[in-house]
Amino acid sequence: MWLFQGVLNAGLQILLSIFGGWLCAWLKLVDPEVLSRQLNAFAMRAAFPAFIIHLLGIKTDLQDLEAWKALGVFILWVFLIHMCCIAWHKLRGSSSTAQTLGINCLLLTTNNTGCIGWPVLIATVGRQGAALSMLLGVLFFVQLLPAAITCFEYHKFLQEHQLEGSTSNKAAADESAAPEQALLPTTMGQAKQQKEEQAATGFPHEFRYCYWSNADYVPSKPATAAGTGSIKDDVRAPAGDNARPYPNYVEVSSSPNSKGKTKLSSVAHGAATAAGSAGASCVGDLEVKEEVVHHRGCFGAFMRNHPLLVHITAVQLKSFHLWLNVIAIALSVSGARKYLDADSPLALPALGWLDGVLGWFSSACIPVLLFANGVWMVGKDITGGKRGQIQVSLLLLLKLALLPALMVGLTQLFHMRGTYGLSLVLLSSCPLAPLAFLVCQQYGVGAELATSVTIQGVLLMLPQMMAVIKISQVAGLYDVDLLKAA
Repeated sequence: MWLFQGVLNAGLQILLSIFGGWLCAWLKLVDPEVLSRQLNAFAMRAAFPAFIIHLLGIKTDLQDLEAWKALGVFILWVFLIHMCCIAWHKLRGSSSTAQTLGINCLLLTTNNTGCIGWPVLIATVGRQGAALSMLLGVLFFVQLLPAAITCFEYHKFLQEHQLEGSTSNKAAADESAAPEQALLPTTMGQAKQQKEEQAATGFPHEFRYCYWSNADYVPSKPATAAGTGSIKDDVRAPAGDNARPYPNYVEVSSSPNSKGKTKLSSVAHGAATAAGSAGASCVGDLEVKEEVVHHRGCFGAFMRNHPLLVHITAVQLKSFHLWLNVIAIALSVSGARKYLDADSPLALPALGWLDGVLGWFSSACIPVLLFANGVWMVGKDITGGKRGQIQVSLLLLLKLALLPALMVGLTQLFHMRGTYGLSLVLLSSCPLAPLAFLVCQQYGVGAELATSVTIQGVLLMLPQMMAVIKISQVAGLYDVDLLKAA
């Protein structure tokens, strides 16, 4: 058999599946927008979960330590690319933004190791290498996407911070001419309206505008609760640029001999001041919460002072596919897969239906996603103009030549000269995953660039993969017989 027959067969299957979707949409046999949305919904909610559990959890033996070593090498590869992107970002100075950094990190590392990497490795190095492509899927949710999302969110955070600063300065100038008491909200209704206005202008993590987020409000007088005989000033954050009421609560003792604390919100604070000056009792529509203050612990303080980190972590932990990968890895590592795999001598006949139904749905995952990618490509500008094509060409040069060469160096450094070593090089050569386009589209930046890199990368995939295999064979880098491995 010809040396390149396996990768040629897999490449043609991939390209024909994508072309079929493109052709159907181009001939207007289907509505591209509707069909693409429906296919992706089916794939991501049914076929892809089955794909992960069946192939990673049941059919893959992750008790092989070499697989985890290969995973570590890939993580190091991604980390080095991110460090190079950060260094380039620093060298460019003000001409580069955190948003640009996020795009570069995303487009250079988010390879399609699943829908393209898996069939390519099955056809070239066999199931052992293909298992690695499944294991790398978890990195999308713990390394690849978080790095890019952090850059995008940080860029928005800086923009919002500048906007808040200018708005705050303007509001302070306007309020200086008003009476002092006009600054104090005196009813819970006004407080609710103020909180809603803050939330309406808040970007994009709503819990950043939580109960203590009104950083500009500083009560002019301490609150006096009738009959308490105790007054405490606002608890302040550490001095400096971030100094502010923390968290805009005034603490007063519920009674002179009470051991507990009463949290009186800054909203009630203004009313309490007015009521106290009039000799009235501090009761009525004030919302007073009787509880011991726990929010000033180390963990609570960390969460308050790092809203961006909390938001990004929450986004990742809410990912359904992240937890599917965790479940699949647990199934394989624990050895439970032996009782679910129909090909295993320890398989339980009563659970044979599970392997069967997961196999049905997982087999639909790759063709459906590839067909959907073809539908999505219709009408897309794959060049982005002259200037855009220069940028696309530079990115493709990095992805097709320099980054696979970096992976070759790492595999040689860590003495991975077998199936896993060659598999890592092939996976580092995979074209960009369409998921990168979805992330860019969500943040409203770089979507055209991601489109061009994805489509051109797919078109160049076959000759590039064949070149990688030929060079590795000629140079004797890996001890893999491709004619027998597949």
